[in-house]
Amino acid sequence: GYEPCPDLIAMVRELSFSRLSSENPNHHLRELDQLCSRFASTSVTRDTLKWKLFSYSLAGKAEQWYTNTVGNMNDNWDELKGNFCLEFFHLSHFMAQKRDIRCFQQREGTHRRGMV
Repeated sequence: GYEPCPDLIAMVRELSFSRLSSENPNHHLRELDQLCSRFASTSVTRDTLKWKLFSYSLAGKAEQWYTNTVGNMNDNWDELKGNFCLEFFHLSHFMAQKRDIRCFQQREGTHRRGMV
């Protein structure tokens, strides 16, 4: 099977996600996807590359979560990604986004696209 080179692993480790409240799992996954898109090849799919590199991008409690969860995923990247977001998307981020949407006000003198 495919094994990533040490330089690529080092680059992924720089994206480290450790479950801090300030970290957003969606941003982390997007950064991992962007990195993997630069190294995808005909010999390995992008999802396989993300699957192989994902564990190297985790630290602390996130790494512990991965170790306890990965065996139940059957090499399904979408399932792993979904469970990761459910586990680490903090309720405080959700509530802040909900509040921002509920309290949204259009500034006077500005127009929404398509509305004049």
